[in-house]
Amino acid sequence: LEGVDPAESFPREAAEAKALGFRAVKIRIGGQPIRKDLEAITAVRDVLGPDIKLMADGNGSYTLGSAIEMGRELERLGLYWFEEPLPQSVPEYTAYEVLTEKLDIAIAACEGLTSRGMFKEAITRRAMDIVQPDVSLAGGIGECLFVAELARLWGIQCVPHIWAGGLVT
Repeated sequence: LEGVDPAESFPREAAEAKALGFRAVKIRIGGQPIRKDLEAITAVRDVLGPDIKLMADGNGSYTLGSAIEMGRELERLGLYWFEEPLPQSVPEYTAYEVLTEKLDIAIAACEGLTSRGMFKEAITRRAMDIVQPDVSLAGGIGECLFVAELARLWGIQCVPHIWAGGLVT
């Protein structure tokens, strides 16, 4: 929301999620200076404590250099994963390979891929730690199951992604 400071709004929402018993929370970051994102993430981590998983979705907002910088800060704060830190308009496997090599935090990616071939290349190159096929883009539930099995065979975790709420048919 325009004019809303994430360092104020995210902690309130995190407190509500914690009160409702959520065991994991994902927040959207990027599009502002790294220090502003870190203020919001630190405030959310303080509210949630160490026992609730916290993930950050970069929404393709970072360059390779800034993703490494942010990733190291997220590691320091104990985040569970860093999702889609790099732009996804063109699969940038090499940059994602560098991220997974340089960072200890799990990199979740590939929600924008649309074919078995794309997933196979990303998985076999180990361009992510967690593959996220999106059911509405990857060809449906059957294709997501294919990706999940391929990921399992390569020792990569699969956490399906969905752009919309509810059931996508």
